[in-house]
Amino acid sequence: MRKTISVAVFLALAAGSAAGADGGGGLSLRVAPAVVWAVPGDGVVSLSFDLLLRNDTERAHEIRSLAMVVRDGSGAFVTSRELNGLGMAPGIATLASTRVAPGETIAVFNPFHQLPSAVEPAELVLSLEVEPEPSPSTPATALPGAGGAVRLETTVRPVPARLANALRLPVAGKVLVWEGYDFYAHHRRFDLAHPFVVAYGIRHNFTRYGLDFMMADAGGRRCRGAGTEPAEYLIFGAPVVAPAAGVVVDRIDGRPDSPIGQMTVDYETYERTRDLRLFGGNFIVIDHGGGELSYLAHLQKGSVAVAVGDRVEVGQVIARVGNSGDSLEPHLHYQVLSSRDLDSDPKPPIFRGFRRFYGTRSQVVDVGAVDTGDVVESLEPETAPAGS
Repeated sequence: MRKTISVAVFLALAAGSAAGADGGGGLSLRVAPAVVWAVPGDGVVSLSFDLLLRNDTERAHEIRSLAMVVRDGSGAFVTSRELNGLGMAPGIATLASTRVAPGETIAVFNPFHQLPSAVEPAELVLSLEVEPEPSPSTPATALPGAGGAVRLETTVRPVPARLANALRLPVAGKVLVWEGYDFYAHHRRFDLAHPFVVAYGIRHNFTRYGLDFMMADAGGRRCRGAGTEPAEYLIFGAPVVAPAAGVVVDRIDGRPDSPIGQMTVDYETYERTRDLRLFGGNFIVIDHGGGELSYLAHLQKGSVAVAVGDRVEVGQVIARVGNSGDSLEPHLHYQVLSSRDLDSDPKPPIFRGFRRFYGTRSQVVDVGAVDTGDVVESLEPETAPAGS
């Protein structure tokens, strides 16, 4: 007999919260982060969140299906999506893990991560069907569902992504978003249930909306020659600019630029201090006000041109792109923090006044997000949209 459990997760713009739910039978489900942003993209709206499934029963369970129903602001049905066990290569198998052992928590990255931009995703109702693994006494001929499937349900109310501060792209010139925060990007695929993450007490995917900016030539190549030295990369030494006016509240310079393919992170110090700033190498944090801070990392050694307490203006050159810290090849890592504490939920960057390129074609974007694979360039200040 199927048991239905209803879980409500109410999200608010100012103080969103995600209530965990006890499945009654020892299964529980929660959503991370607390505030789920609906991010406008190039013809799509993106939804980045995780489902954390906890099993406090004595038997392992298997996820059999995952479905999502979308409703608009009036409560009307808009569309639905589902992963299940149908077909020769079933959709449910695309999840990184479908088995949750006793005493274990697994992360399920929301597979329904994009919807057409015309959709208003005011309410998402997600249902997860979980079934206990057969016991030794279960007949071999028993059909799926005979073991007592449990249906967990959670409701998510996304918040339209917007920032209090107008941002410009943080790198001068035409740049490639080598990796952003799409479903497959490493920034996105931060497993909050991973033993390493749990052991170090990390509570948030603090890179959820990270952007790695690089430069590429007309053929898509990111470096000259063999690419064995940082200086061979097109973006190495490129100017890094302040995305908006603000005050520098943190910065580090003097850390070495890493050899290509290596990362110079002081793990011994991290073991002792749990200071996540160590992974950024040389970095700058600018407080723009309104709970929005720019974090610009992997900067070139000796290039940081601002000090803590300095006031910077939008477009001001503040450093150069390098390869310091947790970086395998030169790039600028950029994200919008909601707090000076890196272990917090970031906000999706929304930029003003840039051009998006599609080969020989391009489009001016007044206000929008950028993501993996985008080739973009800031408009000159005098041609930026009014009010930006």
